[in-house]
Amino acid sequence: MFNTILVYLDGSTASEQVLPYAADIGQRCESRIVLLRVLLPAPSYYGAGADGIEVAETFRRSHVHDYLDDVGKPLRKNGLVVETVCIEGSPAPSIVAYAANNGMNLIAIATYTSRQYIGRMVFGSVAHYVLRNTTLPVLTIKPR
Repeated sequence: MFNTILVYLDGSTASEQVLPYAADIGQRCESRIVLLRVLLPAPSYYGAGADGIEVAETFRRSHVHDYLDDVGKPLRKNGLVVETVCIEGSPAPSIVAYAANNGMNLIAIATYTSRQYIGRMVFGSVAHYVLRNTTLPVLTIKPR
């Protein structure tokens, strides 16, 4: 049923609370789990100091890949096939596009309901955008 599950992680412990649910579904359906992190584009600077920006960007990407690998270790120990992906873009549309273009069958994402209403109006909600803009099933988990 769900051959490939996309799990969006933003680096927070709240976003990781979706992992046990995705892992349970993954084990039952013998699914491949794709852990996805979307990085906002790094600012482009030209001229003096550009090399420093490039070094910082390389470090940032390396840190994200290490984070995703660490999060995936317990899943792998439980027999799941786990892939990690880091892409650049705006999180919400990037999740929807990645899922649509890479054969995902389910998107798993934590919802952040602790934000004040005005904060959601100004910043939007990644989970809400995904729910509105994908044709795939979406598993949402409210972090504790």
